[in-house]
Parts: sequence; structure tokens; C-alpha cells
Amino acid sequence: MYKNNFVKILIKPCFLIIRYRFAKILLYVLIKTKLSKWPFLSRSTLRREIEYFFNFLFNIFGYYQYLLNDIESYMKVGEIRSEWVKSSKLWVDQKNKAQKNDLRIGFISSFGEEALIPKEFFYEHPENTEIYMYDVIRPNIRNRKIPYNGTKIFDRDKIKYKKIYFEDTYLKQNHSNIINTINKDNLDVIFFTIHTYSLQLLDMIDVPVILALNMTSVPTPHPKCKVQSYSQPSWPYEVKNNRLFNLVGKKYINNLRINHEALIYSKRIFVKTKPLDSSERKKQIIFSGNLKKLISIRFVETLNEIMKIVPEIIFLYYGPEYSIKHDSFESMFKDKEIKSRLRYGGDFEHIYCENGTLVKDPRSEIFKNELSQSMLFLNTFPNNGARSCIESYIMEVPVIHLDFKKEYWLKNKRLCPIRLPLIYTKSGTANSIQKYTEKAVHVINNSEFASKIINEQNLLLDKLLNHQTYWNELFRMIELSGKA
Repeated sequence: MYKNNFVKILIKPCFLIIRYRFAKILLYVLIKTKLSKWPFLSRSTLRREIEYFFNFLFNIFGYYQYLLNDIESYMKVGEIRSEWVKSSKLWVDQKNKAQKNDLRIGFISSFGEEALIPKEFFYEHPENTEIYMYDVIRPNIRNRKIPYNGTKIFDRDKIKYKKIYFEDTYLKQNHSNIINTINKDNLDVIFFTIHTYSLQLLDMIDVPVILALNMTSVPTPHPKCKVQSYSQPSWPYEVKNNRLFNLVGKKYINNLRINHEALIYSKRIFVKTKPLDSSERKKQIIFSGNLKKLISIRFVETLNEIMKIVPEIIFLYYGPEYSIKHDSFESMFKDKEIKSRLRYGGDFEHIYCENGTLVKDPRSEIFKNELSQSMLFLNTFPNNGARSCIESYIMEVPVIHLDFKKEYWLKNKRLCPIRLPLIYTKSGTANSIQKYTEKAVHVINNSEFASKIINEQNLLLDKLLNHQTYWNELFRMIELSGKA
């Protein structure tokens, strides 16, 4: 146990710092030597190895330490890679946008289980638009009881629906069929949600306007994506005048245009029900998400304090045991009595999609019922979440978040490396761990305060899940593309 802690606390951070410094040196060499000027590197026999090299740099600068990223270096690597691709003659320039009445818009995403783009928003779409759906099928994704192989839920008279097959990593993919399909459709605009999986694809498509809908705290590192959504700013960045701004360096990052209001959320199978009164709810705090989000000393200490103040409260948590087992989380609690009040509910699947039919996993029904009966949902820190928080809003369960004002945030990158201000409520957001603890306890003990947070959450939901807001933000990104 001591040896594992020593590796985790001392050795691993040192290794990450050394790796990051080494990557900075490599980037400096790339900038000075101009990789695209070396003819032998454009040979097809070396393409795979060079792509692996760029992927290595993306991985380091994307998250050089726990949830921290160097966006300037990350985007610079993308620029250098693009110059190399152009020199290798594996690049197609974008066409000029045609002048016509109808706007032909394509979306590349997975519309199956846990879809990133809400399917409901496409049942009706704006006039004078033609919608093309490119549904991502990933044969090698995690084993599922019912493998996803497309859907029949869309009206094919209103939407052109096509399947495209992606491997788990772009390094193993030949995109020629996908490229031909997209380029033949003569789109005006295409939206992506598949990030670095799509770099080789972006190289070769000729769509006039290419927009990235980012689901993480790093942008898409490709110069064709001149406008992107970015709603989860990581330390030390913020969105200012529709551009990324470094608060420490006090400078803008290249010419990338940003829409920070375009938070893409696809609800799972939860249907809003009549909320329970506080007296009807179980004495429990609930969490769902990746279990690694729970593995934080500061969060565990805070949860321990809350459970000490409210001695009858239970902590019920759900999530997949991919890299972290639930025993690892519970071993962080030293007090046996508090540890006895921890309950692991297991994992569950939210949506199976077979021939367009939504199939409920019975375990998700159990979770939904437990969520609706809980008094409180805790958004973890430093690794916070969004989807489960919004689901708690839907089920009218109060959520407590941790966030900091700009000046204080710059001094607390370890405690709050990523912010998601679009989902924070005024009453449910604390600006210190002490306030976080106090608000959590106050929700449990004071039904009026809990109701106040729920009312604020409902107002946010109207915006986050609104069909018209979704389309407005997408069209705003298209407008920004004219200024990029």
C-alpha cells in the first residue's frame, strides 16, 4: 500500500513533468526544422509512423498532467501536422460556399446508445435546410449486449441517413469510402463530434464550413475547423470575445472562433416525473459516473465530513469499473462507521438501440428510481461532470458544484482544473470546500433551500434541453465561420 501511494504521489507526477518537458523540446525542434520541408517524410511508407508521433504529442499536450492541458502547444502540433499532410499531397482544400436558398447541413456522430447529439432535436428542423445524418458505427467499441448497427428512428423523407464505419482509432482507419460519400453529397456545412478520430478525414473532405462540437476541455487540432464549441474551459483558459484567452499569458490563442454556449447534451431514457417532497426521499446522497472521479483525497475528505455531520446519511454511487474498482474508493475512508454507509449500486446501460427500438436495461430503471428518491447529488471535484448532473436536474434532485471566481481559480488549478459554468446554479454552487460542505448539509436539513436549488435547475433545463436554443447556437457557429 505504501509503495503504491509513493508511486502515485511522487513518481508519477515527476514522470508526467519530464514527459511534458521532453514533448516541448520536440515541438521546438519541429517548429525550427519545418517537418513539411523534408521530402523523404512524405513517403507513404512512413505515414503511419509519423501519425503515431503526432498522436503521441496530442496525448501529452492534451492532458500533460491530471486534467491540465497546454492548448497552445496542442493546436500548434495540429498546424504542423496539417502542413506535413499538405506536403504529402494527402490534403483537399475546402470548396467555396455555393449561393443557394437551402442550406445542406451534415452531422457526423453516433445516434445510437448514449448519442452525443440529441435525436429529439432532429424530429423537427429549421426551414430551408436539408439534413444529412452520418451515423458512426464502431464495430470494435466496448462489448455490448446489443451491438449498435444503425437506427430507423428518423423520418427518411426529411433526413438523408447514412451509416459510416469507424475503427477505435484513426490510425487504423482508411477513410476513402467515408470521404467519397461526404464529398459527393455537396454539403454546405458539416458538424463533427468525433475529435481526433477524425483528423485524417478532415484532411480530405471539401465541405466549405467544418465545425467541431467538442465534448472535452480541448479543441479539435485541425485548421479546417475554424469555429468550434467549447463549453468546458480548462485552467488557465476562458472564452473572451468568441476566442480562447490564456489568463496567465494574457493573450488570445490563434484565430480560432469559439461558441461557449453550445453545450451538447443528449438525454438518456429518463422521463421527468413529479418530484418527491423532502420527507418522502431517502436519507441518501447519490452519484453516477466514471468511478475515477471519486478517487480524490479532497473530495473524499469533504464527503467524509458531510457524512460525519449528518450521521444517518447514506452515500449511494453507480459507475463502471473500467480502470478503478469500487473497493479502491471505499479504502480511502478510515472511519469504519462511515465506510459502512457507502453503497455501490453497480453499473448500468442507458440505451440499447436495435433496429431503432429503444430497449431499457432494468438496472437503469433501478438507478432512476434511486435518483428520484435521493436528497442530493454531489458533483465531484477536481474531475467534475455534466451529464449525470443534468439527469439529476431532470429528476429534480438538488446538485452541489464547486467553482471559483477568476482570480481565485488561477491559484487553484489542482482543485478546479476544468469549469463548466453553463450548468452551474447560483444557489447550488460553492466557491470553497467549506461552502461546498455547508451547502450540502443545508440541502439535507432544509427543504426550502433544496427547493430553491431545484427551481434554479429547472430554469437551466429549459435552456439546455430547448430545441430552438440548440439550433440557434448551431446557426450562430455558422455565422461565426464567416468571420474566422
